[in-house]
Amino acid sequence: MYGLDLNDWFCHERDWRDLIELVDGLPTGSRYPAAFHEDEEVARARAGDYSPPDPAEAPSFREFDAHRYDYARMIALMEQIAANVCRVDSGAQPYVPIPAIERVQDEIAFDHLLMRAARGLGEEI
Repeated sequence: MYGLDLNDWFCHERDWRDLIELVDGLPTGSRYPAAFHEDEEVARARAGDYSPPDPAEAPSFREFDAHRYDYARMIALMEQIAANVCRVDSGAQPYVPIPAIERVQDEIAFDHLLMRAARGLGEEI
């Protein structure tokens, strides 16, 4: 697809930093990033130093034209509607893929909660 051969890196004809940059630039929906985010083994290895990403800063008005501004307002309105609908119907959840690291983080947090509850009750798990 990109016209590159991995053997170039193994034969020391290309710099490994170029491969890392290439992999980092792959589209989010491509196979490698999707497999990386779905792999529970990788998630368990990264779970210790994981923290959720910081919310993005608002872009400056220089980056907005009329269409982008209207689009941003529509997205914000849809998010508000979804929040209100979810309050009424607690079973309504958006159907989005969840990275394995977040599932593992939830499992670890739940295990810690169980251990603390068991210690509080004087039991062992």
